[in-house]
Order: sequence, then structure tokens, then C-alpha cells
Amino acid sequence: MEDETLKMLRNSVQKLEDAKEELLRPEEDVVAWSVCTRVKQSLNGMLRSFLMFREVPVEEPASFSTLYELCKGQSPHFGLLNISHAVCNPQNAIASNEGCQGPTHCMTFEEYSRKVALAESVMGIVFSELELSAGDLA
Repeated sequence: MEDETLKMLRNSVQKLEDAKEELLRPEEDVVAWSVCTRVKQSLNGMLRSFLMFREVPVEEPASFSTLYELCKGQSPHFGLLNISHAVCNPQNAIASNEGCQGPTHCMTFEEYSRKVALAESVMGIVFSELELSAGDLA
């Protein structure tokens, strides 16, 4: 796997870990914008890494929805995901590639937890499909 792909995947995993760490704080102390942004970056980066490894061309700018559909075409495992948790707010901020706009709450604490769980599922599929382990990113 190319260094650029591994670097992107490593960065995406780190963004997810940062979001998970933020959620360990007391609910009233969680910075919603930070969780939303980090998970969005993590999801997009993991999907892009998967596509780069598979040498699938991606037209830019590519939204989460576009990346997801391309990945789904490469592996049926992606089709098993409930991506409704990828939506940041009623205006489909992640699907439109916008994310949360500023430090406002666009989801509940429970929704952020589901969003992190979705990113963990995507990571599991990517690692499985690419036959990687966390040690491969070190």
C-alpha cells in the first residue's frame, strides 16, 4: 500500500480516536462541533483510503455520499451500514460535505455516539477488506 494511503488512513483513525476521547468527557463538557468535525473527517478519510487502495478514481469534490456509494460498489459490506448516523443535522451537512457550521450543537449526545459507532464500523470494514490491523499503521 502506498505511503500516502497509509498516512491518510492513519490520520483518519486518529481523528476517530480524538472524537471518542472527546465523548469520554461529561456530556455537558463535550464540544459538539469537535466531535462532528472529527468524525466527518475520519469517515471521509477512511472511505478515500479504501478507494485509493482499490485504485478507484474519485471526482473532486467528493461528498460523503459519493465516497460511500463508490465504496459500496467495491464491497457489499459497506451496503450493510446504516449511514443515517452520518448526517450531522437536518440539512444533511455531512452528506453535502459541509459538516457542522461553527460550535453549535447539531446533534444530541446519543446521536454523536451513534456517529462514532458508524465510523468504527467503517474502520472495521476498511481494515478487513484491506487485510490490515492497527499495527500496520504504526
